Amino acid sequence: MRKKDKQEEWVDMRLGKSLKLFIIPRLLMKKINIRRGNYMEISIEFGAICLRRFNFEQDIMSRPHIGVVRKIDHEGRISIPAEYRKVLKIDKEDLLDVFLQGNVIKIRKRREEIEEG
Repeated sequence: MRKKDKQEEWVDMRLGKSLKLFIIPRLLMKKINIRRGNYMEISIEFGAICLRRFNFEQDIMSRPHIGVVRKIDHEGRISIPAEYRKVLKIDKEDLLDVFLQGNVIKIRKRREEIEEG
């Protein structure tokens, strides 16, 4: 069983059939005020793919490290880099945990845990 932090909201989903496109849940888009056409920074932190809103004017000069930056398309999808999926061993059949932590959308492969009874 996974433990939920009070500041985390969870959504269960899989990547699309093409594997590379991830549809950002509308609920999460609304909570962190992102829209189609916005840019997102994609990075890997502690075994999870992290999506953060990216502002070119502010973030380029103020941050020492920047991950991959991609635009949210007109259908609310974002392309997750193949290298990230490969490193985290995410396949199209894998169930993903998607959650919001602060202003960061985190995606990670579901870790099946054995319940002891």
